[in-house]
Amino acid sequence: MSMNRSLVELSPAALHELPLVLNLWKEAGQWLNGKGISQWDVEALRLEDVLDYYHNDQSEIFIARYEGDIAGSLVVLWSDPAVWSDLDDGQAGYIHKLVINRAYAAQGIGKELLELAGEYIADRGRNAIRLDCMEKNKRLNSYYKELNFKFIRCKESWGINLYEKALR
Repeated sequence: MSMNRSLVELSPAALHELPLVLNLWKEAGQWLNGKGISQWDVEALRLEDVLDYYHNDQSEIFIARYEGDIAGSLVVLWSDPAVWSDLDDGQAGYIHKLVINRAYAAQGIGKELLELAGEYIADRGRNAIRLDCMEKNKRLNSYYKELNFKFIRCKESWGINLYEKALR
């Protein structure tokens, strides 16, 4: 299964591609840290973390390719009670670890990945796409609002904002 929109293709990551996914995560985390945004603990990211998502039947890792090059990655979770608590109702797919290769930044790849992920989630009978980001990351919060994600609430204990977009 792969999904295409213009020149972007989103497909499940193969086991041999997981080190590439880890590198994307680390590069994105380092870039964010350089901007003063502590999204992920880059030093703590390990291949085992990627493998945990890969081998979990409640999550799927996807790689985005643009003209054959790896342009990004994301993880779809089918349940996320740790973050969404009482709102984790089986009606949504949850996006985590959305990263864009810096070589493809500001080219609309993130928007396309979220649209493709939304189609995938809707095709599996879910009504919404949900995601979260650090409350202090003003640019990312604005970006999600620009893409018509609705602010749901702030999970203050973690310092994250929760967003949702209806798919149907």
